[in-house]
Amino acid sequence: PADRPQLDLFQDSTVLVLEEEIRRALVERRTDLARELAARLLREAPRHRHLQGFLRLIQVSDAGNLASPGERLAELLAIEPVARELLGYRERDFLAPHWSALAESLSGRPFDAAAPRLHASFPWARAGRWEAARRAIEAEGGWRSEPALLLVHAEACHRQGDRMAALEDWVRLCWEHPVEAERALAAPGFPDPRLAERWADFGDLDPPLDTEDFPAWLLLQEPSIAVSVTPDSLPADERHAAYGLLRRLVAGEDDIELRRELSEIHPRLLSLFLARRG
Repeated sequence: PADRPQLDLFQDSTVLVLEEEIRRALVERRTDLARELAARLLREAPRHRHLQGFLRLIQVSDAGNLASPGERLAELLAIEPVARELLGYRERDFLAPHWSALAESLSGRPFDAAAPRLHASFPWARAGRWEAARRAIEAEGGWRSEPALLLVHAEACHRQGDRMAALEDWVRLCWEHPVEAERALAAPGFPDPRLAERWADFGDLDPPLDTEDFPAWLLLQEPSIAVSVTPDSLPADERHAAYGLLRRLVAGEDDIELRRELSEIHPRLLSLFLARRG
């Protein structure tokens, strides 16, 4: 209590032990025990700074089967900062089962662009179940046209070590959804740090290029992406002709005719290619 002038070693050590026992009970999904321990903490230290947070985590554990999917989604998103503060690195152990349960309840629900997080792939990703998230997305017809699904699919591929598939998703996002691509690539938690660094370098170009040009510029930095983004995967759109031409040049098919075609479509990319060649 605030009016206690100095530490009471017995009481304070008891409170610290209770805190740790509550954390362990929550992570181990022993909700009844966590509730009993929280009641003891209330008696020992009624104004404890973490008491309300622990009670909220207990309430989340109790409410899993009572809320609608939309309510449960909002509840889990709201509790994430509390779990992070009180549980530290064990936050995932506490939240993952709740996210997985929500994903199961959304299984088979078609994607709705008006509520993209109410698709099973989103809670599967939050739970760290990347294979399940990827399967849920790939079961959706036309998923590549939805930026929300592309982003989750790209991260799932990256987390599984399939960087080529992830790059294909991120490249497509730049072409088809440049605003979403800009937001994702600049976000602090972007899952591919190397690509985020490339994006930062791309942003430093003077004069600047458009976001739709990032995949072609990236070819000059990482020619290996030509393997993941092949001509067959390119949408039938003239906007991607420059990428196709540059891809051939980077792959070694360097002749005057290709250079001329690229110069007509996108002279800046040709000048960057030539500068790279030295």
